[in-house]
Amino acid sequence: MAAMPLDYLRTERLRLFVWCNRCSRNASLDIRPFIDRLGGNFPVAGVGQHMFCVACCGHDIDSRPDWSDRTLGVVSRHF
Repeated sequence: MAAMPLDYLRTERLRLFVWCNRCSRNASLDIRPFIDRLGGNFPVAGVGQHMFCVACCGHDIDSRPDWSDRTLGVVSRHF
């Protein structure tokens, strides 16, 4: 199975959800700057490798589509 590219988020009008595994800070971000920098074929799951947390300066960042506006409840919970 091929990795989901950033262009898929653009097509579906989704944002990028990022999560710091070190301090749990998270955000929903516009994808346009990432497509401009990394290209539309870049995998969504790889974007976090190019980021750092502004709260703790950690580099262990997960990235995935932000489905929150398309669901009626919680998609996942971090413990």
